[in-house]
Amino acid sequence: MSILAIYLLILAGTGVIAGWLAGLVTRGSGFGLAGNVLAATAGAFVMYYIGSDLVYPLGAFGVVLIGFWGAFLTLWLIGRMRR
Repeated sequence: MSILAIYLLILAGTGVIAGWLAGLVTRGSGFGLAGNVLAATAGAFVMYYIGSDLVYPLGAFGVVLIGFWGAFLTLWLIGRMRR
């Protein structure tokens, strides 16, 4: 398995966890568990490709860090647009 495949698996897991955590934080105003998880995972992947130059020097920690950042940023932006 290549490093990129491992990073993508870590990123998907990060998005799922970030979506679940965002669902706990936004009780009642979120998108439900499935919606939060899907939005957060998509945000994690987008942020990974935007900030991939920052990820590689940090290794797996960088993937987790940028995945959480992208997931929460996406959920926050979607939440702001809904209001």
